Amino acid sequence: MLDRDTKQSLRSVETREQLQELLKSLTDTEFTLRDADVIARTNRKLGLEPDCKIAYLGNHTIEPLDRFVEALALLQDITLSSYTGEYDQHFQEILQADSGCRIFSPNIIFLSLSIRVLAPDIYNNLLGLTTEQREAELERILQMISDWVELAKQQTDATLLISDIPRPVHGQAGLADAKLVLGEAEFYHQLNLQLQKMYLDDPRAHIFAMDHTLSCAGKIEARDAKMYYLAKMEWTEKAQAAIARELTKNIYTVLGRTKKCLVLDLDNTLWGGVVGEDGVDGLAIGEGSAHGEAFADFQHYIKALKERGIVLAICSKNNTQDAEDVFTSRDEMILKLDDFSAVRINWQQKHLNIQEIAKELNIGTDSMVFVD
Repeated sequence: MLDRDTKQSLRSVETREQLQELLKSLTDTEFTLRDADVIARTNRKLGLEPDCKIAYLGNHTIEPLDRFVEALALLQDITLSSYTGEYDQHFQEILQADSGCRIFSPNIIFLSLSIRVLAPDIYNNLLGLTTEQREAELERILQMISDWVELAKQQTDATLLISDIPRPVHGQAGLADAKLVLGEAEFYHQLNLQLQKMYLDDPRAHIFAMDHTLSCAGKIEARDAKMYYLAKMEWTEKAQAAIARELTKNIYTVLGRTKKCLVLDLDNTLWGGVVGEDGVDGLAIGEGSAHGEAFADFQHYIKALKERGIVLAICSKNNTQDAEDVFTSRDEMILKLDDFSAVRINWQQKHLNIQEIAKELNIGTDSMVFVD
């Protein structure tokens, strides 16, 4: 949450450099809507050339998601320009050459669809439908989304982020749902699974994990029935903030801004303790202590990043042999030395080691993240 002084400073910002310098000082990114408004208004007031133009389309009220995303993107040094389409006009926004979306000419289009508008029979009366009717509705929804995607690809040059369909909080059949053929749980699972498979090999269309995002944030608190009835708003302020955080990550990836290399220290980073003081056998790694299990889980996560294509490197002030002995002698180590593309274990200043690693890997230091 922004304090009063920060808000006042934001109102007096006159350049992108001043804005970036101010945002760098923020340690709390849990913005309220008012915070996001202040930051987004400052961004729009400056009238800067955007790094990316994003359009929001859907069959429900999407605002004020754009302001949350603009604020969070600025923390990553990305300036966004936003357009939000009219309610339930996602096809018209693409079809009509003079629509707001087509004139805006976005780099990214985010599509979010509410199941209660998209398929009211499924949302309100799934139990009253036969299995064949449920199957027909599932195919109809997928076909409608497919039609929209193909149209958007033909009429725009944008990268498409299509939200999957969140399963409602309150089930219609309770425990009995698990006994139904294509019951509610299976319906949403199949819908989102098939939606994902439809665009596995499509470089311009990507599925935004809305169901997962809202589940992590807390689905019960993600919706306010009163606000839906009054303004057709699907999400609460808390949910908007969670969606914006995930959407900002997606935008960062689409723009090719993801980091390429993770540089890791060793002592109290990959293992608990200091090898030069505690010895190889005295370090906390793996089962046997809560401390050791935490470091093992961290290594599993790093290993998964490597499998995703992130380059790993080591930068540690240590005796080389002591550090290497941990990798060769402790079977609990998830990561091995050959998992790392560059290794600097010495007593040189760490920033110099990092510069050397960047040169060895032929990447910029701005593509690296250092964990110490």
